[in-house]
Amino acid sequence: MFLLHKEYYYKDEEKRILQQWREVLGEGVLQLRDPKAVIDVMLGAIALTSKTRDLGSYIDDMRGRGQTPGRLREVEEALSSYSSSLALVKVTVKGKLPGPKDAKAPVKDAVQGPAGKESGDGEKFTQGKQEGPAETENPGKP
Repeated sequence: MFLLHKEYYYKDEEKRILQQWREVLGEGVLQLRDPKAVIDVMLGAIALTSKTRDLGSYIDDMRGRGQTPGRLREVEEALSSYSSSLALVKVTVKGKLPGPKDAKAPVKDAVQGPAGKESGDGEKFTQGKQEGPAETENPGKP
């Protein structure tokens, strides 16, 4: 969800209202100076969300359509925070990560491999399920 935001008429309230929107939508608040940029910003947000373009390639597409340098700057500024937020990934780990069976073995050999392949220590991985020594050492664990 996005708010394509053009500055409010009442400038005294601008910061407070904008902060309230940010609390709800986070990086989905896309600020505009020129209302004529709304379509370019909206299409850019859709392209970034659907991962059909990154910000650089979207700006290049606009440049190829003959957009002015001012419009390119405005759209890039409006979309830059949202674009950056898509690149960040939050990873939460609960419990302990499995360690290698042999402290000298490389971690890639002890953790996982692509489906249908064997890791360096002879374990076979299929469709996210591990077969081999680790399965018998940790019964009931995925």
